[in-house]
This record gives sequence, structure tokens and C-alpha cells, in this order.
Amino acid sequence: MPDLRAVIWVPEKYYADRQHRIGLCVAYCARRGYLVVGIVTDGGAAGWADATQMCFGDTQAEVIVVGGRREDLPLDRLPRSEFIGEEGQEIPGQRRGWRRRPRIIDR
Repeated sequence: MPDLRAVIWVPEKYYADRQHRIGLCVAYCARRGYLVVGIVTDGGAAGWADATQMCFGDTQAEVIVVGGRREDLPLDRLPRSEFIGEEGQEIPGQRRGWRRRPRIIDR
């Protein structure tokens, strides 16, 4: 399987620390076997739009590596990413709080 192409996006609030965050992202990509095809350090929704455009444009990146936290992503971003397991809802096939009952052996 060929390496996946990745775009690194560092949100605007980390601009002062961007070189460190880019280094962390590049190291992450290397561990995962991703080929870095672009780095976006613009802020806000415009930066996210630039990063996603690299997925659909000439670079054809398959992965966006965010040098920040999930809450740094613009709420109105497209394409959207939604994680249903974070709302405290039970995911089908996942058992919460279930433990195997100890076996009692008569002596």
C-alpha cells in the first residue's frame, strides 16, 4: 500500500509555537508513514479551508494532521467530523461498566 499523503494544519492560537507543533506533526507523520505534502499555518476557518482544499486539489492529500486540539477545529467546517462516542452515549457493541462475575468454587 502506498504512503498516505498528509497536510499539517496548525491553528492560529498556536502561531507563536508553530515551529514546535510542526515538528511534532512531522514526527507523527513519519511514525505513521505519511508523506507530508503541505503545511498550513493560517488561522481559523480560512486555514482549515486551505487544508481541506489540499485534499481535493492537486495534492490529493488523504489526511489532515491538526497541530492542536479537537476543540480548535472550526465548528462550521466542511467536511465535518463528528464523534458519537464522546457524548456519553453507548456505542453499539460496546459494553460499559460490564465485568465478568467471579466464579465461585465449592470446597
